[in-house]
Amino acid sequence: MALNETALYSLSVEEEIPDEALAADLVGFNVHGSQWPFFLVQTYTEIRHIQGLAYLLGPEQPVVAVNPPRGELREDFPRRDIAWSNYALERLDRLGYQGPWRLGGWSFGGAIALRLGKLLADNGQDVQSVVLFDTVCPDLSRSAHRLRPRNPIHRLAKSVNEYFERPEEEGVDTFKKLVAAGRKRLGGSKKKRLVQRRDQMGFLQRAIHVAYLNYERFEFKGPVALLWTDETMKAKRDLSLGWHEYIRGPFFSQRVGEGHTEMWMEPHVQKVAQACEFFLACEASRASAVIPGSEPNSNAQSSSA
Repeated sequence: MALNETALYSLSVEEEIPDEALAADLVGFNVHGSQWPFFLVQTYTEIRHIQGLAYLLGPEQPVVAVNPPRGELREDFPRRDIAWSNYALERLDRLGYQGPWRLGGWSFGGAIALRLGKLLADNGQDVQSVVLFDTVCPDLSRSAHRLRPRNPIHRLAKSVNEYFERPEEEGVDTFKKLVAAGRKRLGGSKKKRLVQRRDQMGFLQRAIHVAYLNYERFEFKGPVALLWTDETMKAKRDLSLGWHEYIRGPFFSQRVGEGHTEMWMEPHVQKVAQACEFFLACEASRASAVIPGSEPNSNAQSSSA
């Protein structure tokens, strides 16, 4: 269960996060703890959230975070979910760790963690659990996105009602204005908007966006926990946040806060840590019952004992 500490940047759960940690591929907290490590995939910069979670999980729970990719060219950033999971796996391989694997991630990081779990399981590795921290299935978002009127002609059709609600003379003028406005939007403004959006989005954000829209469907048979917030559940109106087509194993679901970002703040983060610790402990106990003597440290008591 020992980790190759030379492959990561080890930090205390209470110290400031230096630039060197942000520049590393892997960052570890509580690395000498006796429990099986918990590996978290970042697709953005969530390291401070992870540090707070590691603090609450206690010194016996090692937590290793995979930092997002860095670079100055578009090619430096993975643009498909399988490329993201391979990126994470290549860095985790440096630790010399052979499982069991406990994975997780927040937002799109959770989607990548689940894909990583599938990749490890297909390679014969023991994937004990995956924790999705308020992660929406990309399929659900794509479905909702398709129903949203995106083309300017939809806006023209919706507002053309004004024509029928006015006297004939005013209606003709209104209709001509609407048609002219629609032609203007259709005649190059879309290309302009795409250029502006490309300029505003950095390489990392664009890579996340592309990978999210191209997320490939698969089935995962291992245990999964979905820790969700009111904000996300109300927005998506789906009890599994769209993951029911993917998950084929034990499924644990719990509300942990009000907002997608606020879940990492007090007092909500306490509930996040409690739910996470409970799920990890349950799956560790389940694995130990199946494989006697497989506890990470049979002589060590858990931090919650």
